[in-house]
Amino acid sequence: MYRLTYLNEEVLWWYLGMNQLTDLLLDQASEAGPLEILDAGCGTGGMLVRLARRGRVTGIDISDLALDFSRRRGFTRLVRASTTVLPFKSETFDLVTSFDVLSAVPRECHAGALREFARVLRPGGRLLVRVGAYDWLRGEHDRASRIVYRYRRGGLVRALREAGFQVERITYANMVLLPVVIAKRLAEMLRGHRVNGELKTDFWLPPGPVNRALASLLFGENRLIRAGIDLPTGLSLVALARRGDAR
Repeated sequence: MYRLTYLNEEVLWWYLGMNQLTDLLLDQASEAGPLEILDAGCGTGGMLVRLARRGRVTGIDISDLALDFSRRRGFTRLVRASTTVLPFKSETFDLVTSFDVLSAVPRECHAGALREFARVLRPGGRLLVRVGAYDWLRGEHDRASRIVYRYRRGGLVRALREAGFQVERITYANMVLLPVVIAKRLAEMLRGHRVNGELKTDFWLPPGPVNRALASLLFGENRLIRAGIDLPTGLSLVALARRGDAR
């Protein structure tokens, strides 16, 4: 999965759509740069490239393999660490991002991770977090990607508020393809879970025209979100929140 991500995260339709959504939400936050940024769970470093345009970015990941891929992109401010125990002083960063990381962390650890995000943020600093939506949607791709939990909107809002955040924006994303994935998950259930079989991932790069068409669907959704419309459902859930004790 790390190798596939490293090779495709700048061209695959899903990343193109999610990256555009990240940019528009951060643009609407109107943070004056340059910022001190932490990407908590930086993976293979694709998002570090985009975040570096906004300031000085530091990446952490629990995986040495992921950090090696990030180094291939030229990044050196990298630390092997867990999101639940961040090795930084309090009030160090202006922005913390976390993309599909909490979904791979046991649910009982989420409160600690969110409190750590709040601790290392300066007063008024922001968190941008993306997670998978709907725990009942977990399937073979989730097992291949080690996804163990997916959120609903209300659950993520509660978790953020309990950690001391004020939620400024929360929206689902990838709404158009939700019926397709539901159908796929139903087919997987009917086929049965192959305990000893090779896990199948949804991660593949389609032919160019198909890839562009799928990206266009997400770009269309992003235009709605840019206009202030929060999508009512989707495969992902994205929230922008501010540390609650802004001064």
